[in-house]
Amino acid sequence: MLDKREWLGIFSAHQRRDFQFTVDSGALCTIYLMKSRKERASHSKMVKIYTEIVVENDQGKQYSKRLKDDEVLTTTMKPGLDHKEVVYTAETTGDAKVQVMIKYDGDRIIMDGKILDRGTLKDDKIYFCFKVMMPEFYRTQTYGDDKDKAKAKMKRDHFRITRPKDRKPIKLKVYEEYDFSSKELAADGISKLEVEMTSQEDKEFIFSTLDGKGVLQLENRKKGTKSQPWKGYYVKWYRPLREEKGKEIKPLVIEIK
Repeated sequence: MLDKREWLGIFSAHQRRDFQFTVDSGALCTIYLMKSRKERASHSKMVKIYTEIVVENDQGKQYSKRLKDDEVLTTTMKPGLDHKEVVYTAETTGDAKVQVMIKYDGDRIIMDGKILDRGTLKDDKIYFCFKVMMPEFYRTQTYGDDKDKAKAKMKRDHFRITRPKDRKPIKLKVYEEYDFSSKELAADGISKLEVEMTSQEDKEFIFSTLDGKGVLQLENRKKGTKSQPWKGYYVKWYRPLREEKGKEIKPLVIEIK
């Protein structure tokens, strides 16, 4: 691993003016936003990206298998800050084995992955998944119980989703409550998400797939309930173990600018 204090436990890192992206020895990916003085923003603004396997049983219920608690990624590459791309494998609970491929392309992080071995997971429908956990970017103590105060602070923020079926951006307000699982919004997935908040150090996050046509899942932190986007949400990318012919899954793209 790398020796400098901020890189302790880190296998790979990508540094830009607006953010740092890291992969630690346990295969956890993290995005750190940067302040204007070339310092990391507070830990409460970290964006964590988990590698999981999602299993769907005969009743249609899904559950996740995360990487093992003591997991250490396996790779032939040396740790470094100068990678253009990284490839590694890791194991989840249930003894399934996954491979992760990440490319660094300027302000874009291009992430791909697949299941190499299903281990003891027997259900027919299993998926490789990147789960991006967007945090609570504003302080609940300050804005959680005061909608007028939140509106005044966040009125210039934007949260835009584009759905695959109509390709028309839908503008949402980060201080209003939404259920992303509703048919009116994102029940059938999204092809693009663009989010800009003052509390994101005035940075914009853009989520899509490499061809711009893939489907991502947007979820509230508590699925099936209404919540304000500034309080956090999930963006998920899936690759099934058995891909349908003619339906190529393109990598996840996260752009920060």
